[in-house]
Amino acid sequence: MMKKLFGALLLALLFCAGTASAELAVPPQGERIIDLASVLSPAQVKSLYDKLDSLDSATGTQIDILLVPTLGKESIDNYAARVEAVWFPEENAVDKHILFLVSEQERKATLVIGEGLKDAFPTADAKATLSRDVLPKLRSGQVGEGIAAGVDAISTRVEEARVEDVTPPLRTVLIKPISFAQIAYYLLIMAGIFILIFALVYFGKRKDFTEYLNKRRKRFR
Repeated sequence: MMKKLFGALLLALLFCAGTASAELAVPPQGERIIDLASVLSPAQVKSLYDKLDSLDSATGTQIDILLVPTLGKESIDNYAARVEAVWFPEENAVDKHILFLVSEQERKATLVIGEGLKDAFPTADAKATLSRDVLPKLRSGQVGEGIAAGVDAISTRVEEARVEDVTPPLRTVLIKPISFAQIAYYLLIMAGIFILIFALVYFGKRKDFTEYLNKRRKRFR
């Protein structure tokens, strides 16, 4: 009985390990366009970079494009959430980025909108952009054209919203997490400033007191 139980547990562990290892890894963030599926031509990549640079210069909005060959059994939204967590771990309310994820084999795409753009480009608009401009081209095998159409639609929407003039409400501004090392660093700086001020005041008063005593001695001589 114990052997059977042990065998069942071992099989379960092996199954879990196999499932975990089959999970698609998140690539390191580097270039603005990461084509793991190798479907974009050099001309398409250059054209996309021109569009991304133009949008960044005009509005400060950064689009990161990630193409993967397949997602396996994982949903595109779940994988996008994992990529977002790795690439933008300290996101705040003024962070104007968009993750544009495309899976070639599944012919799927999704957009993850940064906190600083959610008012200008809400989730409903993102879904409409995918349905209208991106997914039809992906389903017909025009991956590069679908991505370009999506970038164009995003750029138009963001520029119309005049994102460069948008200031998020105070209640939505999130402070980036501060590590213990950063807190210790700031405390050391404050302590150093306090010691410097104390020393200046102390020695300044001491000098004045010394001069006062010298004058008194001279008067009584």
